Amino acid sequence: MIPAIELSGLTKSWPSGTAVNHLDLTVPTGCIFGFLGPNGAGKTTTIRMISRLTEPTSGSIRIFGKSVDNLTAEDRQAVGVLFSEPALHDLMTAGENASWFGRLSGLNERSINQRMARLGRWLGVDTADSKLAGDFSSGMRKKLGLLCAMMAHPKLLILDEPFESVDPAGTRRIRRLLTSYAQAGGTVFLSSHVLSQLEAVMTHLAIIHHGELVLSGEIGTIRSELQSLQQKTDLESIFLSSTDMDDEPDIEFTWEDPA
Repeated sequence: MIPAIELSGLTKSWPSGTAVNHLDLTVPTGCIFGFLGPNGAGKTTTIRMISRLTEPTSGSIRIFGKSVDNLTAEDRQAVGVLFSEPALHDLMTAGENASWFGRLSGLNERSINQRMARLGRWLGVDTADSKLAGDFSSGMRKKLGLLCAMMAHPKLLILDEPFESVDPAGTRRIRRLLTSYAQAGGTVFLSSHVLSQLEAVMTHLAIIHHGELVLSGEIGTIRSELQSLQQKTDLESIFLSSTDMDDEPDIEFTWEDPA
């Protein structure tokens, strides 16, 4: 099966340094792929390059076997994107935002109404509410952004921090929706700092550190290999050991200044 995403030698350099350095990564179709890394590791830069908002310095990006430079309008509609700050129209309601994204995708009014009602019910977004998106909480904006990203029924979802600022009930709804979406054949590529939520849904994992890939594979295989080495297999331990962040100082707080 053709991979959903293929990155080959992907590099982005700025005058201040290299954000992503020769990244090679394959995202299989039909998986939930967690893309992890510390702050400043290059996750968002990678997502922006895949989404064509940032031009790579070198390397190639293929979506379902096609170079991103050669994607047709139909190909692009097969990809839904949620950025860390959702691209919403603040002076529109939830329903108006969803309708606008639906019309951009060429949907008729019947399909738009059916899809936004169904997605709104699943995500806990009232698309009939008259409240403007600019007055939404950060968590509600995330849920509405995901709803809009899914209006065209894309084959691939690219999500940057989808759980950030979302309450526990909303987080559970998102997890359930993404799991069902992948079971139906969709592919999810997401970055998140909320490791507990990723651990509950993802099937594959990649960790990037200082712009370079340090670990990648199917999560069950990674855990089996670590278990054979008698190492911890929970996601937090995998993340900390892969990024050299597990060596922390002893902390013993005191009210008194050192002598």
